[in-house]
Amino acid sequence: MSDYELITNAIRLAPLLIIILVGLSLIKKKAVIRVPAIFLVGWIVMIVFTFVYWHYAIEYAPSEELKYELTLKDGGAKTGSLFFGWIYSLAFILIFEVIRAGTKMAGSFLRKSNQTSVIDAKDAQHN
Repeated sequence: MSDYELITNAIRLAPLLIIILVGLSLIKKKAVIRVPAIFLVGWIVMIVFTFVYWHYAIEYAPSEELKYELTLKDGGAKTGSLFFGWIYSLAFILIFEVIRAGTKMAGSFLRKSNQTSVIDAKDAQHN
């Protein structure tokens, strides 16, 4: 993998990593704060990194043919991120909240089963 491909893939992956970090940093906040913050940060990050990706991809393209091809393609992606980047944020929020709810339910289930086994153990000791 060339440096060019490595950097372009890192730029593509960066928005997801930033949104995950924001989501994890706000995990203890109320949903009224957490969801809009993740939504706005995600949308802005998508827009910024789409522009960064296309600028880098075109500016440092390894060949003139690739530079020309990328120049023809960049307008749709930039416009798409501006008007539809929020969908990416909403998809992440949905996944994040489902995982968060699942881990919360699993944690309460484990606490209840642990309390039950502790109570059972105490009853066994008294009998």
